[in-house]
Amino acid sequence: MRQKTFMATAAAAALIGTGAMATSVSIDQIGAIWQNPVFDQGGVSNTIDNGDNDPTVGGETVSIFWGTPATNAGQSGYSFNPTDVSFDADPDTVYSLGTFTHFNQPITSSGGSLESVELAFHFEGSPDGVPISAGFDAVFDFDHDETLNTGQQVGDCSPQVSMTPCDDVVTVNAQGGADETIIVGDLAYTFTLLGFSADGMNFSNMFITEEGENNARDLFFSFSVTPVPLPAAGWLLLAGVGGLAAVGRRRKKA
Repeated sequence: MRQKTFMATAAAAALIGTGAMATSVSIDQIGAIWQNPVFDQGGVSNTIDNGDNDPTVGGETVSIFWGTPATNAGQSGYSFNPTDVSFDADPDTVYSLGTFTHFNQPITSSGGSLESVELAFHFEGSPDGVPISAGFDAVFDFDHDETLNTGQQVGDCSPQVSMTPCDDVVTVNAQGGADETIIVGDLAYTFTLLGFSADGMNFSNMFITEEGENNARDLFFSFSVTPVPLPAAGWLLLAGVGGLAAVGRRRKKA
């Protein structure tokens, strides 16, 4: 788990006073790019389309395709379509980061296949009522298990969910752990990658995809909010400010 702290000097006093009230987050944009693909052999034909190649620009669909097609259906590939609208997110509620699609097309074993690739992910948002926009960055590892594309079962195809042997398996994990924490003022916002889901209720880091189909699942996240104890020096500072205010009031009365 990684932790980031955002404290603007000009807004520090406001954050101390209002942080406990700001629990929802306005998500402004979500973006991602594919990077660092690893293949099972050299010379694998592949194409990466990351749009403008800037994950801080939200809403762009990004893709990676690889392999030598065994049919006229084209290469096997991944795409990720980030959620491209701004929305207000509440703590302990499930939200979609975007839609992941595996284009599970037959490719030849001689042409090689993907073993893994990274999705560098970014979103920006601000706690409601707090004049700070915080950037959140994470890297997701996608591990790919390319099965035999024979059209008939050869050996053990497990795990298998379709009637078409053999399903491929895509596994996603967040580098550094599933949680990322951002501290804004006196609150800690912890964002958690929940995984793939077809219904927004049952989550898994594994997605079993049917051969010859375009298989889609959304990736989901949620976040929690916890107070951060104000350091002793902070309380002394507040006490000093309060004392100055009291002196000022007495002088005005005099």
